[in-house]
This record gives sequence, C-alpha cells and structure tokens, in this order.
Amino acid sequence: MKAHGRVAPVWRKTLLAGLVSSILGSPAYAQNNSQNDVMELDTVTVTAPPLNKAFEVNAGAFGAKDTMEVPLAIQSYGAQAIADTSARTVRDVLAIDPSVLTSNYGGGFDNFRLRGFAMDNFNTIRRDGMALAPHYDVPLELVERVDVLKGPSGFLYGFNSPGGTINYIPKRPTRDPFTNLTLQGTSLQGRYIAVDTSNSLADGAVGYRLNAGYEKIGNFNHFGDLERKFVGLATDFRISDRALLQLNADWSWKSAMSDPLLRADQSGRADPLDPSSYVLPPKFNRRDALSPSWYRHKTEAYNLEAKFDYTLNDNWTSVTQANFSQVKRHGGYVDLFDIQPNGDIGYGDLYQSRGEVFTTWSMQSYLAGKFTTGSLYHDLFVGASYRQFRDKSPYWDFVESANGISVGDISVGNIRNPVQPARWDFGPEQEIDFKSSIKESSLFASDLITLNDQFQVLLGGRYIWYKARNLSADALPQDKNVFVPTGALIYRPNDNVMTYFSYSRGFEKGDYAPYNANNANQPTNAIESQQYEIGLKADINQNINLGVALFDIKRDASYLNTANDFVSNGRFHHRGIEFNATARVTSGLTVLGNVSYLDAKLEDVTDATTLGKRSEGVPRWKGALGARYAFAQVPGLSVDTMLSYVGSRPVDAQNSGFIPSYTLWDAGVSYETKLGNTPTTFRLHAKNLTDKYYYAGVYYSGGLEVSRGREVFLSAKFSF
Repeated sequence: MKAHGRVAPVWRKTLLAGLVSSILGSPAYAQNNSQNDVMELDTVTVTAPPLNKAFEVNAGAFGAKDTMEVPLAIQSYGAQAIADTSARTVRDVLAIDPSVLTSNYGGGFDNFRLRGFAMDNFNTIRRDGMALAPHYDVPLELVERVDVLKGPSGFLYGFNSPGGTINYIPKRPTRDPFTNLTLQGTSLQGRYIAVDTSNSLADGAVGYRLNAGYEKIGNFNHFGDLERKFVGLATDFRISDRALLQLNADWSWKSAMSDPLLRADQSGRADPLDPSSYVLPPKFNRRDALSPSWYRHKTEAYNLEAKFDYTLNDNWTSVTQANFSQVKRHGGYVDLFDIQPNGDIGYGDLYQSRGEVFTTWSMQSYLAGKFTTGSLYHDLFVGASYRQFRDKSPYWDFVESANGISVGDISVGNIRNPVQPARWDFGPEQEIDFKSSIKESSLFASDLITLNDQFQVLLGGRYIWYKARNLSADALPQDKNVFVPTGALIYRPNDNVMTYFSYSRGFEKGDYAPYNANNANQPTNAIESQQYEIGLKADINQNINLGVALFDIKRDASYLNTANDFVSNGRFHHRGIEFNATARVTSGLTVLGNVSYLDAKLEDVTDATTLGKRSEGVPRWKGALGARYAFAQVPGLSVDTMLSYVGSRPVDAQNSGFIPSYTLWDAGVSYETKLGNTPTTFRLHAKNLTDKYYYAGVYYSGGLEVSRGREVFLSAKFSF
C-alpha cells in the first residue's frame, strides 16, 4: 500500500533532487537532498552524507516531510546550486525562482516579493522553521538548502507573509570527515575565502561542522561594495538510539555601501498618472559610488539554536526546538529625488539608525505519529509554539538638502559625474525613541488522512494569540486572537504523481507607512489573507519531472495614495500560474525551464486612481531557461547557461509609470580534477554576461534599484 507510510524506492531517492527542483523550476543541479542521499545528477561530485537524519523540508505545522507528502508548492535550492552561482545571500540563489522578485530598500539587505506580495521581514525568514531576527542577510555558507514554501502560511508558522516563507536548512555534521577550502576573485575587485570542515567522534555519537569565511568587494569607492565576515558551528550529539540533540551557534558581520534608490524628476509631465510620460533616471556608470563612501549600512547578527528529537517508538516522534536570534543594526539609507536628465540630483537625504537592536526568542514542541482507525490511516501532528520579538529603536538621524544644506553637502551631487561630499557629522547617538514588543503563542494540529490508495484528506488548524506593543513611538496596542485553518484534498493516480486542491488562511504583522509618507512609519492593523491552490507534482519517468501550481490569493491592501497618505483600503487580488519542467535529454545534458504568469491588482478600493491597477513592482511574466552539459570525453568538465526574463513592473499603486522588462544571460564552466591527491574544482562563470543595464526592483513608491553590471567569477575549491 503506497499510502501507509510509503518509503520511496531507490530510483525515487536519486531523483528527489530533480523532483524538488522541478516543483517550480530550479536547476536540475539545484538539489533537495533526501535523508541520506546528497548527490547531484550531472557531475561526479558527491557530498558526504549527513551524520544523522537531516535535510527534510520543515513544513511548520505539517512537520518534517518529503515534498511529495505536502500539498504546497515548494521550491528548493541545494548546496550545489549555491556554490555554482557563487551565491552569498539568498537573493543570488532565488534570482531565477518564478515566484520571487527582488524588492530592496537599497544596499542594506535583501528584501523580496513572493507571489507579488512584499515580504514581512519579521516573520518570512525562518531557519529550520524557527523565526530569526529581521533586517540582515543570512550567510549562505552556513546553509545546506533554501526552501521557498509558497502561499499563505499562517497554519504552518503563525503570523507570516501571504506570498510564502523562505526557510533555511542549516548545514549538519557529516558521516565522513572532510575539509573544503574555497578561494575566489571577481572582476569587480571581489576577493573571498571560506572553509567548510566536518568530522565525527566517538563512533559517530558526536559530530561537528564548522564554517568560516571573509569577503570584500572593492574598497567602498564603487556601487555595490561591501565587506563581511562569518563563522558558524553546528553539532550533533547522539545521546541514544532514540535521542538526538543538535546545537548551532553562528555570528556574522556585514558592512555595505548604502546604494540609493533613484527617482527621476516627474514635474514636467502634463498628466502625472499617464504611464506613457513616465521619466526614467539617466543611466550612470555602475562602477561609480552614488552614496558617500563613508556612509555604510552595518549589521551584526548572533544566533543560538537547539533541537531535541526523541523517538518514542516506531510510530511516534517528539521534537522540541528553541532559538535566540539578535541583530544589531547601524542602518544607513540614501534617497535621491528629482534627478535631472543630465544627472543632477534635485533633492537628497541621509536616513540612519545608530544602535538599533532586534531580538527574537522562539520555541516550539510537537508530537508526530501514525495510527489507524478502522480502514483510515492517520498521520497526526500536534504541537505548541511561542515567539517573542523586541526592537530597541533609537531616534533616527535624518538630514536633507534643505534649509541651508545643499545637495552637494550630503550627496554626490550628480549621478553621472559624482563628487564625494565631506564626511557629515551627525553628532552624538540619539536617545531611544521606543521599545516595541510582539508576543505570539499558538496551538496547532494537522491530520493527513489516507482514505485509500489514491485519496488523502488534510485537515489542520492553528489558534494564535498575538499581542503587539509600541510598534512605533505612538502606535496603539494590537491584540489579535485568531484561528487559522487549512485543508486539502490529495489525489495520487500512481506512485509518481500527486495532485491536490488546497485552502489556506493567513495573518501577518501590519504594513508600515514609508518614511516619506505623511503618516511615516505608522503600522496598520494585522492583515488577513487567504489562498486557494490547485497543484500537480510528477515524476513522469527517470528523465522528466514537471510541476504546475494555480493559485488565487486575496489580502487586505495598504498603499500610498496621491495625497501621500499611507492608507488601508480594499484588497490585493493575486491570481497566477507557475509551471516548470526539467528533462534529462541525454546522459550528459539536462535542460530546465520555468515560467509564471501573475495577474495582480487592487480591488474594492475607494480611490479611483488605484482601482483595478496592478500591484506595485509586480510583473505579469517571469521565467527562466537553462541547460547543463557534462562532457563524457573529458570527465569532470561541464558547462552551463541560464537565460532569465522579468517583465515590466508598475512603479506605484497608481501605475503612473513602468520600469522596462529585461533578459539576463549567465554562463559558466566547471572542471573537477586532482592536484596531486587533492580533489579540486575550478569554476569560471559570469553573471549578466551582456552587461545589461536594468532596474532590479522598485520600492517605496517609485524608488528604483539599479542592477549590478557584468561580473566574472573565478574560483577554486580544494577538498581534503
């Protein structure tokens, strides 16, 4: 009986990487690692298997499961994809995901839209299912795999974004000892060194894995320059055959150029809402610094995690997790307004926090088991969770070019011919403005009921107690007690195909008004969302995998109106389809493709300028097409290429303008060999090979994020 605790056959396990890649279109070599098989389809490299059972998808209130057991669209990107793309933050590896769009504030840290919805930094980012402190980039060197769980996930994780969740699966100690040393240089004056080492002791009862590294790009005199350091330790303690304790600790530090968002002067337009008259900023040399070189965005993050797995018997397991996460931020933002065709900046400002501290404590405990009632088979999951968030926020420094302060005093003056300003003296650090807190407790349960060989029903729910205090200096208290249900009907015509129809409901922390709004930084009330989804996951055979998901999401809307007030009105209605396919054409050639179409608009609003308009920053089409070829005649040699496309996107809620579509070409070549007795991998690859000038994202009502230019990477990895 396939439904009663199915165990995937050997051929399924070796294809699991391709399957998860195919769910919504990551490369065939971007793998989801099964419990004991960590391998890639297209090269000879095999990573050491984990010391203990690991790398399952942590699907929150569904538990840790195989993706074929979960009625959600789940996209996974494994260690090989991270390495092949020289990914340093999650933005690098999610660039080709059809449901993910960059939506950054500037050069500080990654921010995204998932299925068109702006990410909630306080809840969307998870590590092994646990919340992290916000507003920093997790070093991908500490990560084995990135999972994107798509759609409202209130049942899975509590208050969260309606577009989905980004979940990091940390690297674990391995069964066999190894040490990898990676060196890399780039055409943009990047230099990088990292070490990844693992070993086990006492016949495998104890294991550790240590990662550490350093990177610097440029010398803070170019657009996009940065410096970062990190170190992380993961340990496994096999207390008994039934008990496993896992402990993690890491630290990371990053200092980055505060690259600005650009806004061209729109005052000459006869009709400011006519998109055909929208003015883009003039192009500039992307090697120039557009913000003061001494003005940085700095973060320092600490994380401590513990996880205790105890197997009660063959059918029941308990898991208890806890974490502490803290980020200290010296935030620095630059905004440039009214940029003229010749590059002159009409208005500029510097906006920074000094000494802001975000702290998160999380705990959850659950019991997972299997049992039968008559002819029905149950996969039951019950648990409780608690999360507490605190933000110690000082008064922000704000300096603008007005009242005797010239544009040249605080900005480069002209983006085409920039001149660095003198260092600005902000004076002593500001006093604390407010201390906010959020407490969230919940009870949750789910039951996956197998009716027969073909049909399953999933029923689940989470009851949440949510309390928020002092979300801004004068924000009112927020209390919300809600029940968040979910349900799905699953049909499996055979072992290789899963289809499902699901419903999910979500809540999330309120939106904050942008700093340039009349009601700047004020939060809205908690936001409700719901989604219906129809999906298909399939292994057609050992060489072809595909996935399809159709979804319909509705979410309470907030936006900046033409009076420059941030208002809560109407709802966002996002309907779309995501399709992918991965095919192993020959023993050496793997081809993949993905595409998404998203109809995203505002409904039921009283503001006629936004009614029926597309959601800010969201394209209708996004997709990618790639291939990898391994040469049988030259063992270890492979080439790969990727084309990615993003359609045009509206710059604001009124659709008063659009930023153009773009197509990027990335390509690379890898060679695995030995230097003496040392396995070595050389890789040469390029991002944005044609040096395309494009706008990567739009945020804060028309603030445009300019892309990086062409970058060539040369790396060598030595395995000991």
